[in-house]
Amino acid sequence: MSETEDRRARRSRRALTGALLDLMQSHDLATITVQMICERADVARSTFYAHYQTRTDLLDDVFAAGEEAIPPGGLDATLLWLAGRLAEAQGFHRRLQGTQAGHAIMTRFRRATRGRLVED
Repeated sequence: MSETEDRRARRSRRALTGALLDLMQSHDLATITVQMICERADVARSTFYAHYQTRTDLLDDVFAAGEEAIPPGGLDATLLWLAGRLAEAQGFHRRLQGTQAGHAIMTRFRRATRGRLVED
């Protein structure tokens, strides 16, 4: 794959993950369709399916990107980082409580936290 194709693929994935995050601000994950994500990202459905098989795959990518943003430094640094992010987005997190998106995100968060605890 050429450098241009790599940049284009990264740009498409960023647009799709951003679109999902935007939509999750105002919709429950259960009501978000691939079509809604593509419209918000301004990409064709074929572009979505070139990168992901399902919305869950896209959510996994969103969560993985969030994990990569966590600074190194062990559990203390992770918890401080998490507390800062939660404080910045209280409304978003409040909205996720009791929703399919909230459950999906918490499942991934618990798995990642367990992994970090085992590492430390």
